[in-house]
Amino acid sequence: MSYQPKYTSEKYVERLVRFDITNETSPSSIEVNEIIEEVENEIDNRKLGWADDASYGTGYSISNLYIDVPGDEDETVTEVYLRGYPIISMISLYRRTSSELYDTPVWEELTQGYYEGWTEASDSHYKLIEVTGRDGQKYGIGFYFYKKKPKSGKARLKASFTYSYLVPQTILREYASLRVAVRVLELAIASGEPTRISEYTGGELQSFVASQFNAQISNWKKRIEEIEEKHFPRVESGPISY
Repeated sequence: MSYQPKYTSEKYVERLVRFDITNETSPSSIEVNEIIEEVENEIDNRKLGWADDASYGTGYSISNLYIDVPGDEDETVTEVYLRGYPIISMISLYRRTSSELYDTPVWEELTQGYYEGWTEASDSHYKLIEVTGRDGQKYGIGFYFYKKKPKSGKARLKASFTYSYLVPQTILREYASLRVAVRVLELAIASGEPTRISEYTGGELQSFVASQFNAQISNWKKRIEEIEEKHFPRVESGPISY
């Protein structure tokens, strides 16, 4: 089964390059679909969008992620930051109450408080530490514990949640379409396609047409960099969780 695009499509790319893409063109529809898959996989690896079987706003999901709690040995901590996983919605969070890693782990489930829709009660234990993204979207970057605080050490917490940087759908569509269009036009120029390029057999006119397409590619690349600068998160290197 061929890849099913979710951020862009062949039609969006055709609008940019201004020629039809078919099974007979170079690049062909099959090749363009492969380029789309490559670009969209990169978007997913950067945690910008949503899972293949999901929709905008739902993000990706992870289950039973073990989280190290930094600090002096067996120190009780209040805040734990989770780099690289922008949390949309918590499914569960447990703290390990057994002492040693080699023991059979004993887990205690914790209750989230202070979120939209939460029924205020006295039996909650933690809240998400949230930040606001460049387009106004909110996501969690860690946990603040006001009850049942975890101790420092390896694999002291175990979490399941959905996550994404929630870059707006329209921005992802434009970004993915431009990234694919650059590749498509570069391949078309190299192969003499589309027809409006191959009609010119040589000489100054052919060089002029190629230079015009290269100028368009340059403009697209500038817009791609602009989107990354204005809308994508700046992610710090170095993991906290494993």
